[in-house]
Amino acid sequence: MIINIKNKKDLITIDLRTKQIRYLRDVENRGLIEFISLSNDDIEGYEWLFKSGIEEDVFFNTLKEDIKNFLNIDVDINNFEVLK
Repeated sequence: MIINIKNKKDLITIDLRTKQIRYLRDVENRGLIEFISLSNDDIEGYEWLFKSGIEEDVFFNTLKEDIKNFLNIDVDINNFEVLK
C-alpha cells in the first residue's frame, strides 16, 4: 500500500511495502528526496490509523512527529491533502 500526501509544494509518500517514508521537496522542480526507514510496528500502526479513518488527526500528527524527529522538517498538518 502506498499513501501519498501533498504538503504545499512537497509530496510525502508512505510506502508500506518497502517500509519507508519518502519526503520529496518541491515536486515541480524535482527537489531533494529524503527517506525515513520504518519498522514492522511502524507499518502496522500507520496502516491501522489510515484504514480506520476515524483517527485522521492521530495519523497526521504521527506523520508530522516522524518527519520532525528524523528529517528535522516542520510541517503543518492543516496543509496535508491525501491524494487518491
